[in-house]
Amino acid sequence: MVEGLADRRLLAGFGLVWLVLAGVLFAWRGRFSLAAVEQACGLSAPDVRFAPSAADTQAFVAGCGADGLAAYRDLQLIDLVYPAAGALVLVVALALILVRVAPHVAWLALVPLVAAIGDYLENAAAWALLGAGGSDRGWAAQVLQVGSAVKVVGSWVSWLMLSSLVVALLVRAVARRRRVAGLVGEAG
Repeated sequence: MVEGLADRRLLAGFGLVWLVLAGVLFAWRGRFSLAAVEQACGLSAPDVRFAPSAADTQAFVAGCGADGLAAYRDLQLIDLVYPAAGALVLVVALALILVRVAPHVAWLALVPLVAAIGDYLENAAAWALLGAGGSDRGWAAQVLQVGSAVKVVGSWVSWLMLSSLVVALLVRAVARRRRVAGLVGEAG
């Protein structure tokens, strides 16, 4: 199952999509960006805070006004694709490494899907809040809080796993190179 995902071409394709979307969300200052939401609402979007309280989320939505809610809606449009793109980059990168070094736990490459599920839960709650137009939707703000926590924890676990595996591969490569150099030195 995971073995079929261990493909460098998939990583390159998903990586490109993810980088473009990340650029729009985090670096771009115009429409569809986090900066546009912050400028229109005066606060950063709940999507970039760790498990914002229901009260904080409701205050954010209530304080945005029509222009702010439109900017937040635009952000949510990009966020329909961004979680999947990010999860797929991590899944494929983890699969590429795990299939080689630890095939018995290659299923761990699927952990980033937990983060994506949390992100989509958060997004569904955001759409419910937007649909309410600032009316009280306490349940949606609470769901957003849970989705945010799942997203952040799942993302951190995924990135830490990937980072650890890359470091382990580098250490292994250096050790192998030293062994080979030592063998060549002894043979000479």
